[in-house]
Amino acid sequence: GFQPLIAGSFSYYVWGETIYPQQLIAIIFFVICLALFSYEKFQATRRWDFSGLAFAISGVTLDSIGVIISRYGFNSNPDLSGIEAQYLRTTAALVGFIFIVPFVKIHLVENYLKLTRNEKFVAFMSSFLGTFLSIAFYMQAIKIGKLAAVTSIALTDPMFSTFFESVWLKKWPSK
Repeated sequence: GFQPLIAGSFSYYVWGETIYPQQLIAIIFFVICLALFSYEKFQATRRWDFSGLAFAISGVTLDSIGVIISRYGFNSNPDLSGIEAQYLRTTAALVGFIFIVPFVKIHLVENYLKLTRNEKFVAFMSSFLGTFLSIAFYMQAIKIGKLAAVTSIALTDPMFSTFFESVWLKKWPSK
């Protein structure tokens, strides 16, 4: 919910992108929703989870920086497509993964080999469609859209994921 605020503010002050009043109202509602979720959690546990909130804001800030850098790359090289940008991001992630693996034990290959043939197919297709291709489309949207609007639309992911998961599993979502 904070990403449209961060990315939209940056794009407003640096690139002069207009944030319309309706967009600002929507962004304010996103932040209010987060505050309500946090308050709900407080009512259930009787304590504020500041460390979780700090990690969440740190993650969103880093993600926003990635979006802003991607947009800067598109502004610097207008011929770059969303697929090419995603290829570069994937390559950078793989290089980062190679550097992280010696320090954090992730048994990726071993766990993949334990999967059945059907599970391997589902894992591959979900990785390709849900990660690579969807983010390639997201990169294209970042290239041509206003950052505040694009990042706001991305907030619908949990809603769609829950819907498709419910259809796939043939059961209603939990409360």
